[in-house]
Amino acid sequence: MSLLYQIEMRNELNEDTERLFTEFWEEQAIKDPEIENFAKILAEGTIKNLPAIDEKISGAAINWSIKRMPCLDKNILRMATFEMLFLEDIPVLVSINEAIELAKKYSAEDSPRFINGVLHKIKEDIKKVRICRQAYSNSVLSSPESEGTDATSKEHRVAQRSSQ
Repeated sequence: MSLLYQIEMRNELNEDTERLFTEFWEEQAIKDPEIENFAKILAEGTIKNLPAIDEKISGAAINWSIKRMPCLDKNILRMATFEMLFLEDIPVLVSINEAIELAKKYSAEDSPRFINGVLHKIKEDIKKVRICRQAYSNSVLSSPESEGTDATSKEHRVAQRSSQ
């Protein structure tokens, strides 16, 4: 979280991120390679996927723009959203709970409630996408050849089934 905060506070998001990463990790001198590896995946993955992550947060944070959010809250949301979207081996509720704990420890009094609400909305969106993917996958595997085999036809059938 401190790397994301540092980059944002210094307005370095458009800088040479590889250089920023290298300098930051050298300063940290993390002794445990597992912790260092996970921290790198989390921080670097969040930054590299920032447009998609910010779009997800913006869609879930009703009446809040990313620019108006406190820097700590925004970066806690970004890390948790990265975990939820890209690290499928981490249960979504674990990511949410860790984000809430970070907010309790480092942010304002009302931040945990705000972060919880935004992340639960993102969780529901992820759940819907996964259900649609599964339905699509099932329809592709079980559809007869006569229904059409091109992707457009299959997507159309999935959309029709979802709307029923």
